[in-house]
Amino acid sequence: FNVSADGQHIYIADASIFGLRPALVVYDVANRRARRLLDGHYSVTADHAIPVVQGRRMLALGMFAIRPGVDSIALSRDGEWLYYAPVNKPQLYRIATAHLLDQQLSPQQLAGQVEAYADKTMSDGISTDDAGNIYLTDPEHSAIVRVTPERQLETLLKTERLRWPDGFSFGPDGWLYVSCSSLQNVIAQPPSSVVRHAPYQVFRFKPAASAAAGQ
Repeated sequence: FNVSADGQHIYIADASIFGLRPALVVYDVANRRARRLLDGHYSVTADHAIPVVQGRRMLALGMFAIRPGVDSIALSRDGEWLYYAPVNKPQLYRIATAHLLDQQLSPQQLAGQVEAYADKTMSDGISTDDAGNIYLTDPEHSAIVRVTPERQLETLLKTERLRWPDGFSFGPDGWLYVSCSSLQNVIAQPPSSVVRHAPYQVFRFKPAASAAAGQ
């Protein structure tokens, strides 16, 4: 989830791995009210491709594909856009927050405001910076990628040390932190697998542009 800069709205990605009803949820903090939006829309729905991470096909019990719906989610630094995508979809989408907050729009009208913004790899965590870059973790290639303001996809880092790079957060002094959850060794695996593949790291690097800490 992401929180608006004024703290009034929380934007939540409901991946609905088992329920298979992915959607965006917008929570109004002052009124304590949640609205479920783009329920089942193609932009929040997973593709049929099965992710492969460091040699493991992501199947629970060897039979059931793990295909989360919308998971990657981040606000632009000016708060005007919400960027989002399912894990295994090859496109990154965006929609203006003004449209998400407009309760007068019908579901069909809101769906018409969704924009396919750029191509991407498999993705999990996502963040943005002050220059308009969008950072995404790429678990399938053990990489960190970036979509530039010109909507070009480029690889920043690639190393087997990035075992399912997951969440992002900018910290002080321009560092961008990324947690590695190694989910291919955790999901539907016995506790012994979790212990055997420890420790689980948090890495950091300095991209060209910076941003306020916390997202």
